[in-house]
Amino acid sequence: MTTEDEEDEAAEFEVREVFAHYGRTVYAASCVETGMTIALMQIELMSQVHGRARRERKAPSRTEWEAMFDAYMAKQELLPLGTLIDRFRSLHKVEPALDALLAEALSRRNYIVHGFFRESAVAFAHGAGRRAMIAELVRDHDLFTRTDEAVRQAMAPVIPRLGIDPEQHQREIDEIIRCELEATRVDQEP
Repeated sequence: MTTEDEEDEAAEFEVREVFAHYGRTVYAASCVETGMTIALMQIELMSQVHGRARRERKAPSRTEWEAMFDAYMAKQELLPLGTLIDRFRSLHKVEPALDALLAEALSRRNYIVHGFFRESAVAFAHGAGRRAMIAELVRDHDLFTRTDEAVRQAMAPVIPRLGIDPEQHQREIDEIIRCELEATRVDQEP
């Protein structure tokens, strides 16, 4: 194998790494969007349902709740991240540290999705540039992961106020995930 072949292999590997890190980073940004949607669902929909159940002394049936949940989530999932963040800020007291994370995450998400490859076209053409792109994507992935966790932490006090036992809530989430994983495995069997 010649040095030129080795250089081509290294470049091909770096290109794949850039795309892999890009996908991982966009996924983490998507988790922030989903986390914002869930937070809004807890603040708005669950609060409304909880208030109605207290007034009427009757909780909605599972079928009624699932229909309300699906309709609410379908509407929220159409909204861009900036709108979700603005709505979150208007409905929930956001501490300055979280507010700064949200602003940075929004800015970086928009850049990554709309300008990253355009702005990095020259860097993408050489090894040092691709390695710098990967480092940038790693930093953004970490930012999105921290932001998602900070939103989750900010929402933790809301669950008990809705009359929900946090430990039971976590068990139910774990069960939903387990069922989804099982369904995925069954769907993939030949």
